Amino acid sequence: MFRPRVREKGVGLVVVSWIGLIVLCAASTSPCDKTRRVFTAQSGIITDGPSTSNYTQDSHCEWLIKAANKSQYITLSFIRMGTECSYDYVFVYDGDSFDAPLLGSFSGKTEPQNVTASSGYMLILLYSDTNYVLDGFRAAYAIHNCPNNCTERGLCISNECFCAGNWGGADCSIEICPNSCSGNGECEGAKCVCKKGYSGESCTLKKNDKEGNSWHWLSRSESGMTRRAAHTAIYVNHTDSLYVFGGYDLNKVLGSLEIYRFSTSQWYDEKGKILHRNPTDEDRNKYLLTLFTKSNLGGNLLVGNKNSILNTVVSSFMNHDKSTLPLMYSHMPPPFTETYLHFTERPDAMSESNVTKPEPRYGHSAAAYGKGFVLYGGKLSDGSLSSELWLYDAEQNKWSLRALNSSFTPPGLTRHSLTAVKDELYLFGGSTVDGEFSARMFKIKLGDVNNENWEMVQVRGGKELDVRVVAHSAVYHSHSNSILVYGGVVASVAR
Repeated sequence: MFRPRVREKGVGLVVVSWIGLIVLCAASTSPCDKTRRVFTAQSGIITDGPSTSNYTQDSHCEWLIKAANKSQYITLSFIRMGTECSYDYVFVYDGDSFDAPLLGSFSGKTEPQNVTASSGYMLILLYSDTNYVLDGFRAAYAIHNCPNNCTERGLCISNECFCAGNWGGADCSIEICPNSCSGNGECEGAKCVCKKGYSGESCTLKKNDKEGNSWHWLSRSESGMTRRAAHTAIYVNHTDSLYVFGGYDLNKVLGSLEIYRFSTSQWYDEKGKILHRNPTDEDRNKYLLTLFTKSNLGGNLLVGNKNSILNTVVSSFMNHDKSTLPLMYSHMPPPFTETYLHFTERPDAMSESNVTKPEPRYGHSAAAYGKGFVLYGGKLSDGSLSSELWLYDAEQNKWSLRALNSSFTPPGLTRHSLTAVKDELYLFGGSTVDGEFSARMFKIKLGDVNNENWEMVQVRGGKELDVRVVAHSAVYHSHSNSILVYGGVVASVAR
């Protein structure tokens, strides 16, 4: 990730204000007492108490930061973090209540990355149980008209960052075309367009690379894919693409299928539309020109002597044929329109009623199969566990529900494994709806959809091992004709 420059400089400025307002800020370092404290200053420090003492057991402490208006942004930068891992948490919400979107839940001793709220409010909650406690957290906050004050790399206009030079993203913290596309592509439209045979954020991944043993940066978080956890990701050789399905994003369970195509180094939705998490250069230019023509821009736009970031941004228009300019004045979209809001779930009204596809889920399993992939189980939005087997045909872009007529069906499972072995699928382990860890293995052979049947795998000879495991991984080893299972949580150590 890129560390915004504002954190390096801004903290120094905040320190000066702390020294000057030491009397006013002293109260914020007192131990939290299960009340809500409200902060309205432009910047400040939030902590559970003095650094020399631990937070208390059974804590429920709230801090609400209120900006002057709802169009401003609040950035929280952690200075220290120390809570009992997986038991005591710091929750951060984008709003003034616990019904607001959750921005992050942090636990342990790892210092979290910066968190930014866009609603004009930020609510912070420290929760602890009645047992072990640590030294807690300390964080600095700052309120700006634009996200992270554009990290001092752009101009803030009407609460939007317009970045200068080779910087982009919502807060100008993202380097455009890193490493000059590694000499394997051209920088076009604020991204690397790789030469044929190369992929990735900076075109470093070479097709049929025989050397190997190296990591490649394929896509950044802002490149289009919805941020998520507990999803599946399957590479399909037939289409040379990566298919990501399901998971959750802290606030809702996801049911979207998003596809990364190595030939273009871009993310697409299931219908083939390019995904954008942030406005494109064209969208930003149109919006900026709209503000300019409506006289919404202030007069103090000069930066330095005669240099103007605005001129840098607007200069892109001056290089175009003037016959295209009238198109930019007509029917201008608002700053954030459906053009690039494809990272959220589509409204029900936009979905096709006759399309059959899996419900949103997480904790499911998937495996490459034929010209697509299969997936089984997972936890649904209502908390129930699925026992469905789905096949996605990547060539026809079509979902189908399989084993509908099977006389026997494995239980609903989550955190299990699904492994393709030649033309058969093997399902192993996982957790049932009652929370029981499974040690059973099932298999099915796909073919005629009307005659597909699940069966339980019976161990031949000897005493059967009672290996009850969840959250493991499994892979087929062709040389020994075996399924290798690694890691996970076994029943004997589960809490």
